[in-house]
Amino acid sequence: MKWQIVFFGSFLPVFSLGDNPDTADYIAIRQTLSAYPFAIDSKNFDALTNFFTEDVIANYSTPINVLNGLNAVKTALSASLASVHTQHALTTQLINIDGPQTASSKTYFTASHFGLGVYEGEILTAWGRYEDGLIKTSEGWRVKTRTLVYMAPLIGNASIFGSQ
Repeated sequence: MKWQIVFFGSFLPVFSLGDNPDTADYIAIRQTLSAYPFAIDSKNFDALTNFFTEDVIANYSTPINVLNGLNAVKTALSASLASVHTQHALTTQLINIDGPQTASSKTYFTASHFGLGVYEGEILTAWGRYEDGLIKTSEGWRVKTRTLVYMAPLIGNASIFGSQ
């Protein structure tokens, strides 16, 4: 099947899944990236083992900043999300296969954080993109580097992160 995409009146090159030898890799990478919101929204931080490499370097921007290693990421995310329920939605995405064992991706996200306790009913929403560097391991594709880039101001009450 061939697809012709029109972008602001210009035709982009024809793309055919059948012509691309990396189709399985693209699908596997999308599956890996899609697993992240389900892991953190369900607070199953151990499932991040199926997403990040052990030596991941993740820059979550302020206030979490740069984290080195899977355990640091799990600990920081668990602590920062303990006082909220969340829903992370991934949207527009670009994936590039950079080599036989490496890839990069950019994925837009919307992250809604719902307050608990005294902050029940309050929401903080973030918009941004994840910029990921991936490697292919014996277990599948894993994120080795992640940078979170906020694309707009946070909207809502940041105090919800202080409730326990």
